[in-house]
Amino acid sequence: MLAILGGVPACHVDWPPWPRLSDEGQRRVNAVLRSDRWSVSGRSRGEKSLERQFAEAFAAYCGSRHGVATDHGSSSLALAIESLGLPAGAEILVPAMTWVAPATAVYEANLVPVVVDVTASTGCFDPAAAAVRLTDRTKALIAVHHYRSLCDMPAVLDFARGAGLAVIEDCAQAHGAMLNGRRVGTFGDVAAFSMQQGKVLAAGEGGAVLTDDAGRYDRLVQLRTDGRRYVENPGFDSMEVVDGRSVMGTNRCMTEMQAAILLSQLPLLDEQHAIRAKSCAIIGRRLEDLGLPPFGQPAGVEQESVYKYAFRWPVERRRGVGIEAIAAAISAEVGFAVYRADPPLNEHPLMRPWTRLRYRAIDSVGAFEGIQFDTPVARELAEQTLLFHHAPLLAPEHAARIADAIEKVATSIDELAAHGTIEAPDPD
Repeated sequence: MLAILGGVPACHVDWPPWPRLSDEGQRRVNAVLRSDRWSVSGRSRGEKSLERQFAEAFAAYCGSRHGVATDHGSSSLALAIESLGLPAGAEILVPAMTWVAPATAVYEANLVPVVVDVTASTGCFDPAAAAVRLTDRTKALIAVHHYRSLCDMPAVLDFARGAGLAVIEDCAQAHGAMLNGRRVGTFGDVAAFSMQQGKVLAAGEGGAVLTDDAGRYDRLVQLRTDGRRYVENPGFDSMEVVDGRSVMGTNRCMTEMQAAILLSQLPLLDEQHAIRAKSCAIIGRRLEDLGLPPFGQPAGVEQESVYKYAFRWPVERRRGVGIEAIAAAISAEVGFAVYRADPPLNEHPLMRPWTRLRYRAIDSVGAFEGIQFDTPVARELAEQTLLFHHAPLLAPEHAARIADAIEKVATSIDELAAHGTIEAPDPD
């Protein structure tokens, strides 16, 4: 009998917690707390701030020339977009299957998001679908690496070059992933990352922007630091940032506590990727055999970065059972939350730009029309997709039990159908 109907759960496992702080991370954070410098705006103790050290280390890890640390992933997106210097009212193409932040960041820059459909295999940006949304106001696109799937960046770049568009990579869910010998975040003109609590590189909140362009880097630093630039070698008891006077900015700086955590986590990231890959391989084989396929990848992926494990439960395998009921049943078996995907952006309940008076200033150029285009591929994926957070994948010795639990629900679907409505779990 299914656990949700009173049976014994398939798993009795203490799943790995997330986020978690190593001993080195604890040491680094304690050192910051005992110091008198908690942010880049504090006086230097004769060395670079930790947030600057992290930005440089993360850029080097990804293979980018320049990095800027930020307070949030949403700030990273807003800064990446603004660094392009686009005129107000310009359009940016945004894939339908993503969190709302890419679209809201476009609005924050006084620009217009235009939602485009996604590929059926990966749920990522589809150049063919984007082509029909091009207008003379289209100036850029946001390529979102989503869940564990990567955008087909060669195809995206070919499309962008042909259309004369700048490319922003949203790598909030893909830290360290590799495609064709390069880490994501190094393909486009500028890339944004999030270090929010659930991400594979986490500091509670935080972010980073990467670019190879020295001029854009200087602009990003000033945009993020109230218009100030770094001093190359700050002296003791001096300011590390001074007036730049060429760009008006805002304060979106990362704290020293966030940076301390991230500096301790970054060396562990690739090892954690390898551990999750073992779990994904075990679960993926089983789900393919069950006819519940995991999301795909474009050709050339050499290392995955799994933020959420995503797989499909086709309508014909449900016997009339809703996707939320299936999610609840699996959750009861495994002991962690399994849940359905968010609806596409054009149907997302959080996409309500007309409720913000400041966004109405650009509505004369159709600011709200672009998020209302129909996206049938994204809708079908959202109606079929189940997800769970990456933390359980850090226990590969129990990966087969996750697959057992999913198979138990799949083979007991008639039992679930006979029971009726079941409440869905809350996402992590």
